[in-house]
Amino acid sequence: MDIAMRFEDTVISIWGRPEFPIWFAGYYNSPNQKTFKSILLSLCIYEKNYNKSKYDDESLQILNEYETLAGSNDSSHTEDVKFLKFLYKKNVPHPREWE
Repeated sequence: MDIAMRFEDTVISIWGRPEFPIWFAGYYNSPNQKTFKSILLSLCIYEKNYNKSKYDDESLQILNEYETLAGSNDSSHTEDVKFLKFLYKKNVPHPREWE
């Protein structure tokens, strides 16, 4: 499973399946990844504000650090993928191994 599909699974696991199909994986693979980064930051803020109880202190620190980094447009693609991996493992039921 590639990163784009893991992104899709993460978004759906956190926000739920939309009424009309949206292929979130396509936002990861688009030439301009601003939408991917924006969705990832939105997921971070959502989790911090609506699902705080499912995170321990260390995980909350990861959410806070990513929000600060991505919110100031300073996150690299590598940091974005690392944060996606964190969200994926925390939220997707039966996550596949991340290579």
